Amino acid sequence: MGIGRFVPFVGRAFLIVVLLFPILGACSSSDDGSDRLATLDKTELELEKLRVEIRDLEREADFQRGFWGRVIDLAPLVTLAVAVVGTFLAIWRQLGERAADRRERRIESNRQLDERFRATVDKLGSDGVAAQLGSVVGLRTFLAEGSAAGGPSYVQEVYSIVLAYLKLKHDRTVRNELVATFEMAARAVIENLGEGELLELDLSRADMPRVDLQGLSFAPEADLGFVNLKLANLDGVKMTRARGFEAQLDRARFSDADLRVGRFDRAQGQGVFFHDADLKDTHFKGAVLKKAQFHRAKLQAVHFNDADLRGARFEGADINDTYFLGAMLDEGALRSIARAQNWRKAHFDDDVRQQLERLGG
Repeated sequence: MGIGRFVPFVGRAFLIVVLLFPILGACSSSDDGSDRLATLDKTELELEKLRVEIRDLEREADFQRGFWGRVIDLAPLVTLAVAVVGTFLAIWRQLGERAADRRERRIESNRQLDERFRATVDKLGSDGVAAQLGSVVGLRTFLAEGSAAGGPSYVQEVYSIVLAYLKLKHDRTVRNELVATFEMAARAVIENLGEGELLELDLSRADMPRVDLQGLSFAPEADLGFVNLKLANLDGVKMTRARGFEAQLDRARFSDADLRVGRFDRAQGQGVFFHDADLKDTHFKGAVLKKAQFHRAKLQAVHFNDADLRGARFEGADINDTYFLGAMLDEGALRSIARAQNWRKAHFDDDVRQQLERLGG
């Protein structure tokens, strides 16, 4: 406690001692036993009063200390708490500044990446073959660069841009590089789709020979009208209800493909491969399918009306309820049909059926 607070306590204690001094002296000089005992009782009483007075002084001193005294006692703890809070706020502010700096760097990086992407696309429309080739090859880097760096994804944009340019006339070398880039983009788009989602395919009038889309699945009703898929690899694709009017399919591969309920009327498919393909209820009306191979294919309810099937092979195929009315069939094709499954349940012109009966014995 402070000196100022202690002064009243000292003064009162001194006063009590002065008052008791004569009494103590009297006790020491008295010879009478009874008077000495009385004097001692009074002394004990005065001492007790002194102790009570001291306790009162202590309580009064504690009361005078009050709230601010307690605050003084808590000062070290308060100081520590202030230091901890200050340190926390400083760290929080520093983390915020670093996060803001990272955001600014990312925004700037994305801006530069976007500018580079636009510049690459612009070169694709230039007149020079070299610039176009550089642009096509450059677009491939954007299939993974943006998303890998935490920036925007350019997969869908690359896919759409390349497909659009495949529908225009280009130098053969440029076209081949566009086809290769399209293959990469299509697979990247499909990988980014959500569960159960399928890519809607529009290849109408695209010039993409030798494209490799093996094993990919597409949404029903893909548009293949007038597309050039010569020598393409579409083995194992799933593409039901596709529309391929006058599609160019020469020597393309559709083995194990699912092309049910497709429409390929007047398609050009010389030497096309349909080994083990599922073509149920698909139409090839007026199509040119010379030397096409349908080994073990599912051809139930397929329409080959007015198609050119000279040299086509049907060994092991199921042609139950298949239509060959008006189709051009040479002896090799007829012999092959005679070795197909359920050929007697197929639909032929009368003269063709007679030939088949003779061949089938």
